[in-house]
Amino acid sequence: MSGRIKFVDENGNPLQEEDSPQLSYTYVTPSEYDQQCGTYNLSSYQLPHTECPSTFVCGVTSDNNTEIQQFAQCIDSMNCAMMVGMTTRMSSKSAIALFNHQVSWATLYDSCSVS
Repeated sequence: MSGRIKFVDENGNPLQEEDSPQLSYTYVTPSEYDQQCGTYNLSSYQLPHTECPSTFVCGVTSDNNTEIQQFAQCIDSMNCAMMVGMTTRMSSKSAIALFNHQVSWATLYDSCSVS
């Protein structure tokens, strides 16, 4: 992951137009779903999902306006992604191995469906 901070003046104009130094990271274009949610890489966690419950946000009905329904779907996807990412398969009888696997979940982005 990389990023660039652009300082702006009181009118919001960049103090430096040039994008320097070059960033070596190639950015992936977010899916249409992620663009709607303002997220990245959540498309595959839309419900229903085999590793997640049927819903996380309760009480959303067709009576709610479309913006609320869409936002609730985004929250459902975020929660599903966290649940899948944080779920750890016990692959050894070692507490140390389990601890090491759990704390590295963000790097490995592992789930129970991965062997």
